[in-house]
Amino acid sequence: MKISKEQKTRLKWFMEFAGLDLKKLSRGERMKWTVEIKEIIGFTNEPWGWNDFLELMQDNLQKKINQLLKGMSNGLFLEYVEPIANTMDLKLIEGDVIRTVFHGASLDITLHFLIALDHVPFSAIHRCKECKRPFITFSKNNKKTFCVNNCASRYGARRRRKKANA
Repeated sequence: MKISKEQKTRLKWFMEFAGLDLKKLSRGERMKWTVEIKEIIGFTNEPWGWNDFLELMQDNLQKKINQLLKGMSNGLFLEYVEPIANTMDLKLIEGDVIRTVFHGASLDITLHFLIALDHVPFSAIHRCKECKRPFITFSKNNKKTFCVNNCASRYGARRRRKKANA
């Protein structure tokens, strides 16, 4: 199954949010991310404070991405249960592709992330060799090891300096 442009954009958004340094965001940027998350989860009122809302969503998303990255080598079967809405999401791994089985509605961003992963090959999900942030790539060979060109440049410069000093 082909992955839609909308699905690719959504997954890249999730990875960008997971890698953000929330402490460095301005008040306006925090508001922008909060509004976007609320649109994704379909929730207009949050039971948490503005600051706690972003931190909670990012922490949950980072934990799920890390769990996914660790389990990729184990032929993983992920189970996700959300006590708030009594919903369940099962990630069923079929060969090299992630499959989603889902029932119900959710207020948790991680569930929406897992749903967006439906039919995505494992080889598309990576951790940057330089900054260690997760990223997703949909290139044909999926061999990208850096999230952005700046990370690749920093890594290369460090290697050249180390080689010159040796």
